[in-house]
Amino acid sequence: MNPKNKADLQRKLTLAQVPKPPADLAERIKRDIPPHLVMGASSERNRFTRSIFFDMRVAASVLLIVTSAFFALQFFSHADRAKLAELAPAVPRQVAAEPATLTAETARTSEPVQVARLQPRSQLADAPPAVPAARTERASGRRDIQARANETLIEDAIQETAVVAAPPPPEMAAAPAPAPVVASEPPAVMGGSFMAEAKAADMAPLKKKTEAVFGISVDQRAFERIKSAIERGEQPESDSIDVAALVNYFAGSAKRETHDVRLEAEGSPAPVVSEPGRRMIRVTIDTATAELAPGASVPPVATDAHIDVEFDNASVLAYHLVGGDGALRSTIEPTLLKNTSVTALYDIVLAPRGTSWQRVAVFHLKYKSVRDGREYTLERTLRRRDLEKTWIASTRRHRLASLGAVWGETLKGMAGANDVARRAEELAMQAPEDAKARELADVANATSQLHGSASGSGR
Repeated sequence: MNPKNKADLQRKLTLAQVPKPPADLAERIKRDIPPHLVMGASSERNRFTRSIFFDMRVAASVLLIVTSAFFALQFFSHADRAKLAELAPAVPRQVAAEPATLTAETARTSEPVQVARLQPRSQLADAPPAVPAARTERASGRRDIQARANETLIEDAIQETAVVAAPPPPEMAAAPAPAPVVASEPPAVMGGSFMAEAKAADMAPLKKKTEAVFGISVDQRAFERIKSAIERGEQPESDSIDVAALVNYFAGSAKRETHDVRLEAEGSPAPVVSEPGRRMIRVTIDTATAELAPGASVPPVATDAHIDVEFDNASVLAYHLVGGDGALRSTIEPTLLKNTSVTALYDIVLAPRGTSWQRVAVFHLKYKSVRDGREYTLERTLRRRDLEKTWIASTRRHRLASLGAVWGETLKGMAGANDVARRAEELAMQAPEDAKARELADVANATSQLHGSASGSGR
């Protein structure tokens, strides 16, 4: 076959007409589809439609329930107010009607309680009016509203009775009228039992804040006395400088303490340059805070408190209680009051060698809780690794307490006033809102200038 014939054949094959498909091809294809596939697709559509309608019915039911509950609460609250308004004027009418029939004749046979109602307003101001027994079963909120409403109306009725009633006979006037008995509910005390605290008050009388806890001075006026002397340009007397009180002033109290008693222990190097092994350990005891009325006594939180301090002789070469005579003067406190905070600061010298897990000091605090009467023990342990962090990395409370202690020592003539002033200024710049840090920086700078002028005059 030559190329020309081959091309003609190829053209004829290409132009051949494609046959049309049968007319019933689509129906035959539908008939060939298995029935379960067709039924599955329709069932899925039906199931999806039913789920949508079910969700809509559930949402409508929930909305209906919430709306019904809201309108029911509104209805009952209005009904209670209306009932309260009906009950409030009932008592004044009863009390006002009783004195209208009171005469000199009936006064002889009247009950002592009726005579007590004739007391002047000034004597009745301190005691709330008696509440009928039927009303004591109501809610406390309704009882308070009714009592306030009845108090004004009953007092007005009593004044009217004193004007219109005849004076009692002499034999009745001679007999002392018994005071009316008024029932009162014990006040609620947050964070503990009122009865437990009242029982503790019998064991240890309530008192104001003392100036020493566990023998450690917590006199808040010590700083003001020293500050006033420095501002006058005077060098405070060495014997009048209470370093332990300065430590507690700058350590401050807990912002908001909910525990009955809390024990803290922390250590770091000294705030100024010193020998390598010197460390300062702070031990703080905080009690629960409470809001008190002006002039009110501070309630107790614990009794029979005992603190025990143990230093490991293998780790500690020497230790000294800053502002004390070497150790705690008293380790027993009969009563710990609320809003109390006491800090003891120890100046120790570590042994040159030791492992990081070696124990340095253990602090035990035992006390009996006023809230439940049980005995509790708090323990804090410090190891060498706890004392290796830098002074800057310690808590702000620890830095203020230790730097305040070193400043107090410089007031007694020891060197280092310039170093203390520089550290205090750094501490104040880190937190400008800290008032005590600013106070410490100001008095430290004034002390440095006072020492400088004193050394210059000595030359």
